[in-house]
Amino acid sequence: MTTMGNVAAPFLAGFSLTVFVITLTLKEGAARWPDLALLLFMLAAFILIATVQFMFWARHHLVTPRDLMDWYPDWMQPFRRTQLSRYLRVGNGRFRRRANVARVLYGLGLLCLFAGLTILAVPPEVARTPALRWAAVWVGSAATVAEFVWVVLALTSGRLRP
Repeated sequence: MTTMGNVAAPFLAGFSLTVFVITLTLKEGAARWPDLALLLFMLAAFILIATVQFMFWARHHLVTPRDLMDWYPDWMQPFRRTQLSRYLRVGNGRFRRRANVARVLYGLGLLCLFAGLTILAVPPEVARTPALRWAAVWVGSAATVAEFVWVVLALTSGRLRP
């Protein structure tokens, strides 16, 4: 989860914004639906940045028993152990909930990115389009569908519940 929020999501958000700007510079007729691709790239960037924000928020609540022992030298006292046990349980529950939101957002961001790249690959209406361009559209469509299924399974499997 930490790698997703610290490395992958920021990298992909930056990539989404880069592709957004590049799409703005395409010549007229270079892509069939560049405006739809622009929308999807901007959505991907926004959602992936939200992923980073939720992971920041989640990590605020992440604490280990070792952290608590270091912070509270009297951790062996019965009243403190009860207090720290509750603190650990509540904090880790908050971490899981926010991290699960970040996980769903990450999947949705990838979904928008794949869809935008696929839409951008659809050739303009011309008499003869290279087969490899259509192969790229097919691969992008498969990746988009796979990510959609992944997000739906993650939401419906119960894995994302605290």
